Amino acid sequence: MATLISLSPNVERDDIRLAWRTLFRPWTWAMPDAVLQAQQAVSKLVPNTRAVLTSSGRTAISTALAAAGIGEGHEVIVQAFTCVAVPGSVKWTGARPVFVDIDPATFNMDPAAVVAAITPLTKAIIVQHTF
Repeated sequence: MATLISLSPNVERDDIRLAWRTLFRPWTWAMPDAVLQAQQAVSKLVPNTRAVLTSSGRTAISTALAAAGIGEGHEVIVQAFTCVAVPGSVKWTGARPVFVDIDPATFNMDPAAVVAAITPLTKAIIVQHTF
């Protein structure tokens, strides 16, 4: 008998109730105690780490770039075939996104294009797996 793996979200009653309450009470999203408790819970999942929760992937990218000291006058290489959130996150830090071409077979960054785009101002390369 084959085991089926569900890729759908958790649909247990208590989880649905919690999601519903949270979704329709957005003022609780920024409550310091709730955020701290969630960060601590996530940190426990991976020993010797500290989780930082953000409101979106865009915010997560810009936070990581800022934490790495990337900002005004720096360049960050991103693939040209991407969502606006990626270069937008780079711009939020004050850095400049540098777009590189993709490999048409994989839709991911063309490594030769990355090498050609690196300059002394390049401080990071955001590698994404498109699909």
